[in-house]
Amino acid sequence: MFLYYSILGHSVSDLSLGNIYSITKHSVTALTEGLRKELTQLKSKIKITSISPGAVKTEIADKIQISKEMFEMMKNLPMLEPKDVRFSHLYLVNASPYAGILLTLIVFRFALRINNY
Repeated sequence: MFLYYSILGHSVSDLSLGNIYSITKHSVTALTEGLRKELTQLKSKIKITSISPGAVKTEIADKIQISKEMFEMMKNLPMLEPKDVRFSHLYLVNASPYAGILLTLIVFRFALRINNY
């Protein structure tokens, strides 16, 4: 089972209103961990992992209303391509059945570090 959300589910953003976004994404982190524990207790063969990319070039910025300040910041932000996320998914699908991959964080290689990531 794969749950997709954001790297901001693992840290608190410095951006205005980003803290609310982080809260909603962190709830998915808690959900993932809770489900993993329940599945382990049930001795289920179902595995669960999360894929948390940093900024990805998608059409979402065109669809939502953001401030001019946020637009300017995002315009210069190094971003992943959707294929980068897709490749990580393929890697996880093909991982050993004995591998317990708990979390996958994906960031642009030359992006600034976010907290400890």
